[in-house]
Amino acid sequence: MKKLLPTKRVPAKDEPAPSPKSDAIMRAYEALRSMPEDFYAEGRDDPPPEEVEGW
Repeated sequence: MKKLLPTKRVPAKDEPAPSPKSDAIMRAYEALRSMPEDFYAEGRDDPPPEEVEGW
């Protein structure tokens, strides 16, 4: 049986070229993984939202 080889699609002349994939999600993931385990050990102390006029 003949083996099929993957084919590469050739874009049309007026078709925009695909942009390269960003590695931002992997950098964010690695940044979160590098945080120490006790980063929020004592919890977070977030102030309440500020009052905004006109809302």
